[in-house]
Amino acid sequence: MYLPRPLRRLRNLGRIAKIGEVAVRHGFGYLAERIGGKRFRKQGVKEGVRFASEGARLRMFLEELGTTFIKLGQLASTRIDIFPPGIVEELKKLQDAVPPAPFPQIKALVESELGKPLREAFAQFEEEPIASASIAQVHLAKTPSGQEVVVKVQRPGVEKKVIEDLELLLDITELAEKRLSTARLYRVHEIAKELSSAMRDELNFMIEAENADRLRRVLSNEPNVYIPKIYWELSTPYVLTMERIEGTKITDYIHTSQDNSLRKKTAQQLAELFFKQIAIYGVFHADPHPGNIFVLPDGRFAFMDFGLVGTLNRTLKNNLLRLSQALVEQDVDAIAELFYIIGIVPEDVETPMLSADIEELFARYSHIPPRKVKISDLYYSVSDIARKYRIRLPRSFSLLGKCMAELEGLCIELDPEFDPRKVLEPLAHRFLAEQFKPSNVWKETTRLLRENASLLLELPRQLSQVLNRAERGALKVRFEYDRIDRPLSRLNIIANRLSFSIIVAAILVASSLVMQTNIQPFLWGYPLLGIVGYILAGMMGFWLLISIIRSGRL
Repeated sequence: MYLPRPLRRLRNLGRIAKIGEVAVRHGFGYLAERIGGKRFRKQGVKEGVRFASEGARLRMFLEELGTTFIKLGQLASTRIDIFPPGIVEELKKLQDAVPPAPFPQIKALVESELGKPLREAFAQFEEEPIASASIAQVHLAKTPSGQEVVVKVQRPGVEKKVIEDLELLLDITELAEKRLSTARLYRVHEIAKELSSAMRDELNFMIEAENADRLRRVLSNEPNVYIPKIYWELSTPYVLTMERIEGTKITDYIHTSQDNSLRKKTAQQLAELFFKQIAIYGVFHADPHPGNIFVLPDGRFAFMDFGLVGTLNRTLKNNLLRLSQALVEQDVDAIAELFYIIGIVPEDVETPMLSADIEELFARYSHIPPRKVKISDLYYSVSDIARKYRIRLPRSFSLLGKCMAELEGLCIELDPEFDPRKVLEPLAHRFLAEQFKPSNVWKETTRLLRENASLLLELPRQLSQVLNRAERGALKVRFEYDRIDRPLSRLNIIANRLSFSIIVAAILVASSLVMQTNIQPFLWGYPLLGIVGYILAGMMGFWLLISIIRSGRL
């Protein structure tokens, strides 16, 4: 039921107080008090938490808050451009395994969603789930035609609770931005809205089904991969029915295979498959942890769990390729420029300082042999710089980094000598060759002409109107200044310092003239007035110098 915002906040007061108490127990009481505007004196920090790292305390805090916050933490672990590595690593440890919901509730929900009795929808449906998490649980079943499937069912009542918690989170972050300058600086409310949107997507199983079908379509010509079929007639936003895969988890495959050449080949094929998804197709499975990849009896890879699928449009794909080349060539100016193109850069970021940090990054890697440099390490380093300067990168960029890090770790586990560049470089050359093929150049030109046809047709008429107005003297130009207060403020500071410097210089000149006279009284044989003038000018000049140094703009 929809509630107006004031009533919703009133309803959430008890939950907010509860969150504040949990925050105190995990060492975040200072934040709870500053955001909530009250003292939480009932209890101190929980035993065993006091000396834990900030990331570990945050993980335990989210675990105690339950389903919604655990899932939000898992989603946040994909955003290493926003959160520091120590926190991200702790958030990756979040587990949300819970006891399964009673089968009668699951049966009632499935029947309600599919609009028919369970025995008609499925020839067989196992009551005991093979997996159970806070959002959904998975059951084995058979369709009426005998195909073996897995059925993912959302736990009854979970959507309502999650949405209420997400509204609560948005209220808290909005309040935080009003009361904490750091929260405003890092736009925590905007981050919360982005995570909330991703969380809502996870509640809709149709999105996961569409992701799986899209990957199947784009990878249809790849012989080494298999994407399970979605049974759309047995799927809804709360029930997802997918083909059951019989294969070996790649983790088991790693531990059972003793053939080094086969392991090397597997790592090579797996990396090539993912790099093709990224560089060629622009659609990629963004969660390639070992539990989501199976090896089929015929040697093909089968993917599972399509909740996280990244999409790269043509422009972003081109820019990411340029960024990869710039990283390899250590082109500092190109990397700084691409930060501005790919991400949202705050207005107060100074390009020279950004470039200096990028140069320092390359200096850090200069003594390491190229084959020893991990792509994931470079990505983490670039994300550190983005986070330092509060540069917001697209979510697909973050998913790409997560994908690359997990894939590289998996391939190194298969083949300790794995070098991703040997796979990436041929694909980059292929991508560039594809881009500049005459047929593709013509196709791109045709697309641009089609998209801008109306503009080209209207341009002569609009230009004629402008020239006619200019000829009649009726052309008006309006300027709008965005954030003009900042340059005016700086100009005011410059003017004040210049005036102050002129006054100091005038005192020095006047004191020097006085020193040439015999004006009494004297001190150490010199006119006292001149000596006082020198001392005053020296103190004022020193104070001006200190203020300039403290501003960081010497």
